[in-house]
Amino acid sequence: MFPKLFLFFVLLINICIANDRVSAVLPSFEAYVEKSMEEWKIPGVAVAIVKDGKIVYLKGFGVQKVGEINKVDEHTVFPLASLTKNFTATLMAQLVSEGKIKWDDKVIQYLPDFAVSNPQTTQQFTIRDLLSHRSGLVGFSGDTFWHLGFRQNEIMKALKSLPIVAPFRQEFGYQNHLVGIAGLVIEKVTGKPISELMQERFFNLLSMKDSSVGLEPILQKISPPGWKSFIKKLFSKGEKANIAIPHDVDSNGNIRSVNFDPTLYTFPASTGINSSISDMAKWMIFQLNKTKINGKEFVSSENFEQLFTPYVESKERKVDLQFPSRRINKVQYGMGWFLYDYGLGDKRVNVVGHMAGMLGTRGLLALVPSENLGIIILSNMGGMRVSLFPEGIRSKFLDLYLDLANGKPDENIDWAANILKSRQDYRATRLQNEKMKKLQTLRPAASLGTYVGEYENSLYGKVTVTEKNNQLFLSYKKNKDIVLTHWNGDEFNFDCAFLAPSFSSYYDQGIIEFGSVKNKKTELLVISLMYEGKDTLFKRVP
Repeated sequence: MFPKLFLFFVLLINICIANDRVSAVLPSFEAYVEKSMEEWKIPGVAVAIVKDGKIVYLKGFGVQKVGEINKVDEHTVFPLASLTKNFTATLMAQLVSEGKIKWDDKVIQYLPDFAVSNPQTTQQFTIRDLLSHRSGLVGFSGDTFWHLGFRQNEIMKALKSLPIVAPFRQEFGYQNHLVGIAGLVIEKVTGKPISELMQERFFNLLSMKDSSVGLEPILQKISPPGWKSFIKKLFSKGEKANIAIPHDVDSNGNIRSVNFDPTLYTFPASTGINSSISDMAKWMIFQLNKTKINGKEFVSSENFEQLFTPYVESKERKVDLQFPSRRINKVQYGMGWFLYDYGLGDKRVNVVGHMAGMLGTRGLLALVPSENLGIIILSNMGGMRVSLFPEGIRSKFLDLYLDLANGKPDENIDWAANILKSRQDYRATRLQNEKMKKLQTLRPAASLGTYVGEYENSLYGKVTVTEKNNQLFLSYKKNKDIVLTHWNGDEFNFDCAFLAPSFSSYYDQGIIEFGSVKNKKTELLVISLMYEGKDTLFKRVP
């Protein structure tokens, strides 16, 4: 009896110490979030921390929309973007546990039209491969199709034209569309849409009342249709929907609010969930408890562990921002989760987590199973190229919690500030290099009329170049008359956000370059943001 009581009190003391550790770092952590928000010019942020099965911290910072007064709080809804992926992986694990599908079932068994450019790989591609980013495709391949408003079936078709560049199942290449396709498999197996499955299996189960799937629930809260809108205006007393409005950076570096982009929800299983930190705290506890509630498993132990089994290692560390080498040695991917260790020396813990970012939203979730600890950071400025703010906040929290500085000035690192400076330096260097290149080979444009015409690419379709009042314009799909500004020779610049809002005016380069064959009139062009496929040239339509 005595040994059991002794172990109980030791465990109780350890839990109290761990919880005290979180409480002890919160003042410094809060101050750091506020300081970093000001430096990054982030309008709104929400943070939740869970420990030992309890929510120990929920707080909103800043505003839902720049220039307005509505505050971010624990129920403010943010688009989760790629944080959706671990929901989908968990959902798939449930179906495997129920015997409705197998991890190593072939994708073509459920989706006969699924195909990548290598026929042998197509035949071998499994459900596990869809969720583990080891396809052999270039990382983020196909994303330009999302940005440009391609539909699901168009992206599926284009997938056949994307080159396989690495050995199948041997190298990491992050993909958004493949997890989306896993969602299509789920819908085929269950006969239900992803939105309904998420609601039934997770949101209702965990009482995640702020959560939804898709753009429509967001729009209905912002502006309900018909008579509902009238009733809301009549009785709301000026209250607004508790929604984090997306923000971007314009070409001059100013923060601006933007509309919700439907392309974020192209594949709802990949990037389609909306949620609050209050709800996501419950999700973190559910994951840390290995999906057990009151002793009942909602995913079998065997299949839950499959999600956290490393299938491929991410070896690209060209820009050491998301996974800093001063803290992280190895980054791997399971299914729906990144896996890495974090810390120094004997103060090192295993972390499972994910990041997220598309137009106007950025988030990051990190779980430390050995500490029964989790943190989520959601912000309303993004995506990935615009803001890596959550990565800095994650690293600072773990540094504080693990006491990595411990009196060592060199380890008291300002992660968020360092990342921001790195991004600013990168942009400044790129602009300077472009300027020097232009000055070295300064050339005039040809007669504008020689550029006018219709051009076509096998993947992206047709673009049109027109001239009005001695000015060139580019049109693509619904995006008309995008101003082309002469840069040098046959090269012109444009604000890429006018081509598609999910491109960043500040960080992305909108370049169109015309070319000719054997000194004939202009017959082809390339566009910097349409670079995928085996042939990136747009050829003049006769």
